[in-house]
Amino acid sequence: YNMDGHKLLIDERDVEAQTIIKDYTLLKMWEPETTKIVKENVKEGDVCVDIGASIGYFTLLFARQVGEKGKVIAIEPTARCFRYLKKNVELNGYKNVVLHQKAAWDKKEIVKVPLNDPKPMTAEGIDMDSLLEGKIDFIKIDVDGPEPKVLKGLIKTFEANPKLKMVIEYYPKYIEMAGCSPKEFMDIINKYFTYSKIPGDYGEGYWNLFCQRK
Repeated sequence: YNMDGHKLLIDERDVEAQTIIKDYTLLKMWEPETTKIVKENVKEGDVCVDIGASIGYFTLLFARQVGEKGKVIAIEPTARCFRYLKKNVELNGYKNVVLHQKAAWDKKEIVKVPLNDPKPMTAEGIDMDSLLEGKIDFIKIDVDGPEPKVLKGLIKTFEANPKLKMVIEYYPKYIEMAGCSPKEFMDIINKYFTYSKIPGDYGEGYWNLFCQRK
């Protein structure tokens, strides 16, 4: 499949990934308004982090935007998506992407992912601050619920990067279902960022936020 100029390898016989596959094959562009924000804000030479990379749509977009002088760090804990992520990066010829099959978290421990999945699998959780070094320009976070855990694991990164920009999904219902707190989510966002709701990409009760460091 082709989306926004990238090739996405998808096995339609893959029962385990059917829901994910259906989401991508129905659309010509994934989250068009968020895609537009990424294109407007990610520049050549930037360092980007894709947390909850799934099969790689935003990872590929970041890789194209930052160019050979930039770098993309993609985090995807589930085996079913990670194998597609790896193949799609290779298929599009990008050499500026580093992949980690881990769960972004607030500490190192074994976690269940996705937390809201009726049949979750286990993955190695890691606080992102221990993984990220140096300048970080842009972060995308979409982990279907435990976003507060991810944010807690990024505090040092936020404090070390005063020009950081971020897109993050805010879905209070999913956050609560994952045993996390929407209030904790917003407390961290309000402390470190100014933000606006990205229109159009989601539905009632959930949306992407575009955040810029205060």
